[in-house]
Amino acid sequence: GHLLPFLDAHPRAQSGGIALAGDAAGFVDPLTGGGIENAVASALALAPVVDRYLHGESADLTTYERALHRGLYPRLRRARLLAEIAYGLPHPLMRRLTSSQRVVEALVNAIESGPPDESSGGTALHALIDVIGPCTRAVNRVRFGPH
Repeated sequence: GHLLPFLDAHPRAQSGGIALAGDAAGFVDPLTGGGIENAVASALALAPVVDRYLHGESADLTTYERALHRGLYPRLRRARLLAEIAYGLPHPLMRRLTSSQRVVEALVNAIESGPPDESSGGTALHALIDVIGPCTRAVNRVRFGPH
């Protein structure tokens, strides 16, 4: 085994005539470590773009990037935030939080909901942050000192 790359803060899966998909592009789920679903999703988004590019119908692969921004990137960013919350808390505190029905429901809703947008207000993810965020910040202040 080897370390798999995770999506960074400013992702870019294509440049000129080169595109990356799956693990090579960092499309590993930071919450579960899974990547097959994301690899297939990125390949499905890339295939028609490459076809148009190779047939001279498109000058570059930027439509692939736009497709990722509409679908895969928001889901991976949401998973990254959830992973930072979940893995940032000590195990006993996380066990205590997940014993709360409210926290569990917020977590499930945040994972299942689409990316936050103006129409939804990102309510599920924001509810999760409202519940767990103060705990994470308090734990990090103890671990690393005040910012």
